[in-house]
Amino acid sequence: MINLVQTEIRPHRKNNGTAQKLSAFTVALLVHVLLALLLGLVVVSLPRVEMSLFTVFPVSELDESDIVCETPRLHREPNRSSPGVTMPTVALSVNAPSAVNVPAFEESQSAALGQVLAIGQDHFGRGFVQTGPGSLDGRSGSEVNFFSIRSRGRRIVFIIEASPYMLTDQKGGIPAYRKVKDEISQMLAGLNQQTAFNMIVYDGKKVATYQDELVEATPSNVRKAIEWFAPINEDFEQVGLNGNHSSRSIRSGVEPFLLNDLTHYIKATQRALEMDVDTIFLLSNGWGWHRKSMESREYEKWVDKQKWGEKEEAEWAGNVKKARKWLDDENATRLVQGVPRRVVTSLNEIVSEIMPTVRHKPGPSYSMEEVQDQLKNGVSLYYRSKGKPRPKFNVVWFVGADEKPNAAIEAHLKYQCKRNRGKMVRLPGMTGLKNLGTR
Repeated sequence: MINLVQTEIRPHRKNNGTAQKLSAFTVALLVHVLLALLLGLVVVSLPRVEMSLFTVFPVSELDESDIVCETPRLHREPNRSSPGVTMPTVALSVNAPSAVNVPAFEESQSAALGQVLAIGQDHFGRGFVQTGPGSLDGRSGSEVNFFSIRSRGRRIVFIIEASPYMLTDQKGGIPAYRKVKDEISQMLAGLNQQTAFNMIVYDGKKVATYQDELVEATPSNVRKAIEWFAPINEDFEQVGLNGNHSSRSIRSGVEPFLLNDLTHYIKATQRALEMDVDTIFLLSNGWGWHRKSMESREYEKWVDKQKWGEKEEAEWAGNVKKARKWLDDENATRLVQGVPRRVVTSLNEIVSEIMPTVRHKPGPSYSMEEVQDQLKNGVSLYYRSKGKPRPKFNVVWFVGADEKPNAAIEAHLKYQCKRNRGKMVRLPGMTGLKNLGTR
């Protein structure tokens, strides 16, 4: 008999794969973590766009060859003012070289000059109106109060006469001219840095410019301009312009003046027109004799018509000699008395004073109408022919305190200003300068 061993057969449990799923999930998680760690080690370098603090928009009428506008960056400079003078510490600079030759500040500066610059940037007096970077409107530029004439410009030239006509006793002499320089210095210090400017000084046929072309009104350029102007007519021994002052030659092509005949304010004004300005401020004695060149034979005929011969020439030479001696004696007396010596325009002035009935030597000259045509033709050549608006021409006529204005000269100056969108006022010497603050 066969013994059967009964074996309990248990049902086989079905495997549900849970363990396998957990293992796969764990591996996937580890892979992701590893990838994340690897990605964290990768450095992504992107170019950084430099954002400007603010943007300077170039003015359409500014000549890009004169002024380069770049995006400015604020930085701070050490205080370079002299003791007792508070100077601003925030300045503007550009990231690219400028086309303008900007003089650098020296480490030392006089207290008086430092005060002028501080006044120009911290508070504003009668010489100018605030137009700083924080108060600019759409027109930009600077508004200047030029001896009571207010006018705005972006490309400004100041023309100042330096001839002995500006230093007569009636006008206040050298002390009055020093006052003029103080006022001009304040005007310069008040210019906005987005303004381009220059200075022209003239003495008869001599014309001098601070720079050959317009420069930006940076504190450094303003300081240099004030220092450049300061020595002119500072004392009796150096009246007018000397060899240290010069200018680029005037261009030809404007009539009716011959190039070598240009003189006085019309010569200085033509130099300003060549700089592509939009505003001119002129301080002038008003009128000067404009000698007209002639060929020898033409001149002889002209002299004959004036009935001026050898006899009249000899008498005139003697009268001039007498006038010279009188003036030398007068100034010697003043020197002993401690009174400023007398400055005269020419010995003709003394001849008229001590010998009022003496006939003066005649000479051919340009008329007021010809001077007016010279300015009109200059504006036409440099502006209208190029589609540009003519510049504003403002004139301050510097006269003696008790001087009776010449009606013809006044009409001439008013005509020049009216035709060129400007204004004209009379400034009565030292008296008028002292009263500027009350206007």
